Amino acid sequence: IDFQTKLRGFRIELGEIECALIEHEEVSSSVVVKRDDLPGGEALVAYFVLESDFSNDLLNSIKEHLRDRLPGVMVPTYFVNLESLPLTPNKKIDRTALPAPESGNIGSNHDFIPPRTITETIITEIFSDAFDNPAVGIKDNFFDMGGDSLLAVRIISRISNALDKEIPLEVFFRFPTIEKFAQFVDSPAFIENVSEPLPVGEDLDTEYLSFQFIDNEGKESFPNLDAVALSYIPESFMQVTGLSKAELVNDWFGNKARLTNSYRTEWGTIGLVMLPIAEADLYNDPNSIRSIIMDGLRLSAELGASKVSLTGILPLVTQDGLDVINWMRENDEEVNLPIVTTGNATRCATIIKSVEGILARSGSDMSELRVSFIGLGSMGMSTLDLMLDVLPHPRGIIMSDLYQQEDRLKEFQDQLLASGFAGEIDICSCDTKLSDKVYEAELIIAVSNIPNIIDINKVRSGTMIVDYSFPSSFSVIDAARRAEQNGDLIFTSGGQLCLGQPIEEIIYLPRVAQEMLEIINPEKMQSIIIRDSREMTGCILASIFTEMDSGVGVTLGKFTGAEALSHYKFINGLGLGPARLQMQNYFVSDEAVESFRGQSNSGSASIKG
Repeated sequence: IDFQTKLRGFRIELGEIECALIEHEEVSSSVVVKRDDLPGGEALVAYFVLESDFSNDLLNSIKEHLRDRLPGVMVPTYFVNLESLPLTPNKKIDRTALPAPESGNIGSNHDFIPPRTITETIITEIFSDAFDNPAVGIKDNFFDMGGDSLLAVRIISRISNALDKEIPLEVFFRFPTIEKFAQFVDSPAFIENVSEPLPVGEDLDTEYLSFQFIDNEGKESFPNLDAVALSYIPESFMQVTGLSKAELVNDWFGNKARLTNSYRTEWGTIGLVMLPIAEADLYNDPNSIRSIIMDGLRLSAELGASKVSLTGILPLVTQDGLDVINWMRENDEEVNLPIVTTGNATRCATIIKSVEGILARSGSDMSELRVSFIGLGSMGMSTLDLMLDVLPHPRGIIMSDLYQQEDRLKEFQDQLLASGFAGEIDICSCDTKLSDKVYEAELIIAVSNIPNIIDINKVRSGTMIVDYSFPSSFSVIDAARRAEQNGDLIFTSGGQLCLGQPIEEIIYLPRVAQEMLEIINPEKMQSIIIRDSREMTGCILASIFTEMDSGVGVTLGKFTGAEALSHYKFINGLGLGPARLQMQNYFVSDEAVESFRGQSNSGSASIKG
């Protein structure tokens, strides 16, 4: 029997893994299964019988043997050494009798070393609880233990609370062992890393902006809204205010969704309703997320909104909005609440407008460029399809995704060829870091959820980056420094549009904030509030745009390339253009762009090589 399964959306032939295991000289028999009863969720488990005695060195040899022959997604997470494989009465392997991996038989790459410091002890306890494994040592690697990006967010949230430090997710990906992670968190480099300011880019005016101190009870003072963008507490807000998560949720928000901003546009007034939950906690408790989002929808309805868009990672944690629709139906509230959209088709169109913007600012011709696409999920593939529909085809495309195995990437390659793309196509399957091939492109487009997956030090001179990732796919501090000092790199968020005229914005602060503001650094506070008065994110605009035109409908679940194209045409019909080059409230200066253009023009021959 040829056993085939799916793991995180990838088709996997278990027999292929078993054959690769048997090819190792010390393995006499093996079987591989996918289990769903593991602490980190579903994962592959390899059961094997050895010709000789088990040792960690031998296990390392087996793992390296598999890594040399299989895509990363096909290398099992757990390895269990058995004296013999269980058999049925018919002498066939009894897969149902295979034991679940336990702390005593999960293969590790090293001898057990217990925690030695207070920080290591705290982190080890959280790891042990998350993996239901009391024998976690400081040398254990999170990813080797079966962890994935969702579990990483949960663990980071717990560690941040336990240590009373806001720890960026990218630090966890850089230091996946308890020992290295604890060393970095305890080091002076940690403080410098999380508190270093961005270089100064362009100055912005604030005439469009005003403030009001008002509590939720004073809803009569709020404007009547046409649409709402549903959001959550950004991590940066805790960093700049100096307030703890508990202080923000309990005192600032009063444990309730609240209207924090309103934007007066030519199509109507959009409200930003922020939920009393931080980004990292959105992954933790589905039941609390349901309650919080439903409260946000009810508040939106009370404020008059007929449409709501889900911003940031809210689509990701609600199965692209389908969970929200089910919650509304289960509560018999679908008729009374606003219609809901993920805005993903509008987001996709916004990314392409951002690509157009960076090409125009740099003076680059798309047909002369190689383009690296990082992240080939639904959003990534739809963005790639839309790019080929509406822009000149590049001379080459490099496709890369940490979650896609090589066979799946080859399917994407075949789709590109079938669509009429005649340029070079390279596919790069990768495990924990990008292939060096990715950095050969002059334009990198990232639609990913892996923080700092792009190494700015490896990015070549003359490269442009458009990033639509949560969190950012590269260090914005390092990229900004390089743009301003060297002028050999420019970048931008893929999420902003320019509306052509100023948008009046009111920020609504709770009355308790009047006292809290005395301890808040006003310059840091300004850094996360200020925006270009003519610009707005596509995911917020999606709320007001939904159903304004027959071609701009609700986006829920998976969406088609045709939907993205309709939203792109609608945006163009409104005369909206790409925003200024920017990332996390840093705006690339005109001087940096001019320096980049000068270097690119003088070195065009080498760039095209």
